[in-house]
Amino acid sequence: MFKKIVFPTLMLLIMALFPGCASVGSQQTFPVKTTSSSVIELNNNLSAGDRTIYFAWQNNTLINSSLEKKFVQAIKLNGYQFVKDQNMAHYLLQIAQLQIGSATEAQLQSILSSNYGSAIPTLQPVVMSPAVSGVANTVDVSGLTPVIILDVQVSEKVVKGASISWNRYQSRIISQSLQPNVMYSQVQDSMNQDVVNVIKKMFEGK
Repeated sequence: MFKKIVFPTLMLLIMALFPGCASVGSQQTFPVKTTSSSVIELNNNLSAGDRTIYFAWQNNTLINSSLEKKFVQAIKLNGYQFVKDQNMAHYLLQIAQLQIGSATEAQLQSILSSNYGSAIPTLQPVVMSPAVSGVANTVDVSGLTPVIILDVQVSEKVVKGASISWNRYQSRIISQSLQPNVMYSQVQDSMNQDVVNVIKKMFEGK
């Protein structure tokens, strides 16, 4: 009986003395929303030989979001293969990670009304991790919302006899936290998954 009482009592004492320890090993989930300036619906009624993609990734930020690998893994689940020669591909997928930052309400509204290729405001750097308990946090996230902005272009090969042309589809994808005043690290996984789902859906059958 003594052993059963000591451990929780000790843990309660530690949590009381060091409140920051209570969150270790757990992460609160915050709602996110991902929108596209235009919906890209591809013809995925293709033979296995035509289910090929050449993927070009451009990261304009200093943040390694791991989205590049996640896109490839998700699209492969739809039966596609990635090729290194774009001449061998049925689709050319080009994605630019434009910004990952913290937006004010005014900046957010401007971003949400933007389209592929249009200018966007420069956002404040995202906060990657919460402050350590007992250490002053000099970064204020009040009034700011974490945002991921991507420009996506998909080119579809059209073959007519000996002639080859490309149909191009473009969209701007914006993922945002619906909970303001949070740090990017708190919503990164949720926003990444939302963005991956949008790209993956483009390559699913209609």
